[in-house]
Amino acid sequence: ADEEPLKGGTVEVAELAKNIDNIDRSIGLCDTQEFLRSLGAVPTDSPPLQPGEVIQKCLDADQTSGRAEECLLCAFDVLNFLGEEFCNNNSELTATAWRMVAERTDWCQMATRR
Repeated sequence: ADEEPLKGGTVEVAELAKNIDNIDRSIGLCDTQEFLRSLGAVPTDSPPLQPGEVIQKCLDADQTSGRAEECLLCAFDVLNFLGEEFCNNNSELTATAWRMVAERTDWCQMATRR
């Protein structure tokens, strides 16, 4: 038995999936920006930041907020949900985030946890 395609077929389904991914990314950026506002790293009346600005604010807040680990994790959350293409197009920012994590990790302590 032939199944009827969903209203126009897989093109609309693929487009819907892409739209859902974009909404998820936007929500993640808004959540991270709200976190940065709670730290005072972003003014409460500022308009939404661009993704690269959000990541940079996380990296900057890492040094000033007293919540370094949480700020770095937020930067990586943003990098993660923006995906490989964003990371490749913003390689300097991505490398800076990795460098900061490497510098702040207590590798001796990590070795004793194994």
